[in-house]
Amino acid sequence: MNIKDFKAGVFRRGYEYEFFLPERINRRWIVSDDSSGCTR
Repeated sequence: MNIKDFKAGVFRRGYEYEFFLPERINRRWIVSDDSSGCTR
């Protein structure tokens, strides 16, 4: 998954309230633009 396409989660409606359901993050990530300046 490309990190720029990542969505942290979604809001769901419950009975008289709304809650946040986070997305799973334990997957392979691809960084398409390495502009951080870090070296490996």
